[in-house]
Amino acid sequence: MATQRFRYAASVLKRSAFLIVTGSFLLVLLASTVLLLDLPNIGELELSQLYLNENGDVYVEVPLFSLVLLLSTIVLLAKHKIRLVLTNECLTIDIPRLTGLGLWGLTTGSYRIPLTAIQSVELTPVSGVQNIPQAIQKARLSIITREKVYRLQPYNFLKEGGSDHRMGFGA
Repeated sequence: MATQRFRYAASVLKRSAFLIVTGSFLLVLLASTVLLLDLPNIGELELSQLYLNENGDVYVEVPLFSLVLLLSTIVLLAKHKIRLVLTNECLTIDIPRLTGLGLWGLTTGSYRIPLTAIQSVELTPVSGVQNIPQAIQKARLSIITREKVYRLQPYNFLKEGGSDHRMGFGA
């Protein structure tokens, strides 16, 4: 068997679908901001109106939004570093701890698992879900070895150079 490399996709949506959803959200956010300011002329818009209230104080949402945006960017950059490599001899798992996947009980860290050490591989059944995307996100692949159980989100890993099996608007 040749070496197979897999990368992590943070969303169950294909990139084009994710960009359409995000772009639509940002468009609605921008339109509502302009409508809430109720300006007669968009040329008269002062940037300070977006982050200062009538008393001249900064809205609490602005620094909070900036902090959330910064943390989200760090997590997304860390998620681009998630890799699985499968060879004839071993499975190499590299999932940075900054991804937050450990908070959901998933494996984080760097591991090299010899294939001979794997006792079984199980797909944990999902129950109590309302829709298919939720079931996909909750699916867990358990790789059981003598020392440890490694838990992964199987649907989120894409074979490098392979087709994208995630959900899109056309499918």
